[in-house]
Amino acid sequence: MCAQFLVQIGAEHNVALRNAKVCSHVAEIRSALAEGIIQREITNRNARVGLLQDLVDRMRRVIEERGAEMADVPGGSSGLLVKTYKGKDADTAVYRFDAALVEQNECHV
Repeated sequence: MCAQFLVQIGAEHNVALRNAKVCSHVAEIRSALAEGIIQREITNRNARVGLLQDLVDRMRRVIEERGAEMADVPGGSSGLLVKTYKGKDADTAVYRFDAALVEQNECHV
């Protein structure tokens, strides 16, 4: 490993770098850098997972609240219906399956 490092920096004849103590220190520094990179990637991944979990939790809350609100409508207790209005005066309630919410939920689970 140390010999590869010496070749990489073009110092194959440098006596100081051939010293076992120096090579050991170089290996420690490389290891520490690798650990730092790994830890940063884990932190980034955990942050992304946390954000996705929050989004899924909020979508589930919407589903639960809709289910409670529309319990008297056939299929409404599932929480997967969305209520819109149509007609000349927008006074006729229309219930539709919320495919977009289900699709988003499937994408994140």
